Amino acid sequence: MANQVTSTVIVTGAYVTLDARLGILDKSVMFNRGHFVAGAVLLFVTVLVARAAAHEHRDVAGSKYTCVVGFLIEPAFDGFPNGVSVRIATKSDGKPVEGAEKTLKVEVRKGSETRIVTLRPVHGSPGSYAADFLPAQPGAYTFVFSGTLGGDPFEASFESGPGRFGDVLPSADLVFPRAESPEKRSLTAADLRELQTSLRMARERAADTETRANLARTLSFLGLGLSLLGVLLGAVAMTKTFRLRA
Repeated sequence: MANQVTSTVIVTGAYVTLDARLGILDKSVMFNRGHFVAGAVLLFVTVLVARAAAHEHRDVAGSKYTCVVGFLIEPAFDGFPNGVSVRIATKSDGKPVEGAEKTLKVEVRKGSETRIVTLRPVHGSPGSYAADFLPAQPGAYTFVFSGTLGGDPFEASFESGPGRFGDVLPSADLVFPRAESPEKRSLTAADLRELQTSLRMARERAADTETRANLARTLSFLGLGLSLLGVLLGAVAMTKTFRLRA
């Protein structure tokens, strides 16, 4: 965010310096140009943040709630700990919904295979939940939610794919050097301990990622508001300048 603010200042300063050297604009117009440039940069940052979201947004339960669903860690790779990520808020006021882990269950589907995973609240992020599992195969996955929320029936199915959230990618393309074949390598107690440690660290990273994502969304909305305010102030300043010159 600091880099984005610095860029805004540099770009705005460049326009003001150029205008001052050419002697074609007074201070009111330079102030106006600065607002427009700052607004444009902030709008650009907002678009980048929005495009970075790799989750599906959808209204559920008669459009009473808004859900944001995807993989806990993006992008997802087969053979690596991951999970279901869901954020729930009331549509009317955007208030995070807490306690959903007590009344909702999540079923993960891959082809003809299904598995119920346990939903848990994400620490430090009200309204956010995760359900841990390790995707064993690449491809499309479906997350099916069922139960009740605030006494209302809650039934929704979310499938990975284009325009929604990413499929699980093959990890084999990332492996270097080539791993030993399963026939040559047996799973030891040390391997199990390492896997448990990796899963715990993945959960901690996922919680931190959720917190940062919430901050990014807040900053994006703030940036959008500031950009619109900047454009409005610039338009007002330009109108006043033209009236004074007239």
